[in-house]
Amino acid sequence: MAENDDHEIPNSLQPLAAALTKAGTVEGVADALVREGLPALNACVAVLALLNDEGTEFFCPCITGYPEKVTDVWRHFPADAPVPIAVAVRSGRPILLKSLEERIAFYPPDRALPVRVGRALAAIPMMQDGVVGGLGFSFPLIDLLATTNKPP
Repeated sequence: MAENDDHEIPNSLQPLAAALTKAGTVEGVADALVREGLPALNACVAVLALLNDEGTEFFCPCITGYPEKVTDVWRHFPADAPVPIAVAVRSGRPILLKSLEERIAFYPPDRALPVRVGRALAAIPMMQDGVVGGLGFSFPLIDLLATTNKPP
């Protein structure tokens, strides 16, 4: 590989990079990540969760990959919910669950789980002068994150 090629954007990420370049707001960036990131990352679910001004509730203007009745139920949820996006936002750190087993173990045993689509999961806080929300992606393959994070 030539030295100049080290900083080139892979073809699969070019639409995402272009959309991010055009986005002028937090919502625009998040929308680009959800709409373009889903295919670029080979994810099967993408969720954008924005925290309200009071910091008490999330609103999800964009949920892709879940059935409509699930989407309707999760359009709003409390900021203190024990779900990966909420935990990522509260902690300010990504939550990476590498397998279906890790996803199941993440939730308290007495808590009903949201419908799962995919296996591995990444929940990432979004920051702009503090945490403003989070992005969630689910992946169809077990241990996808572990596989992609391995050094060459």
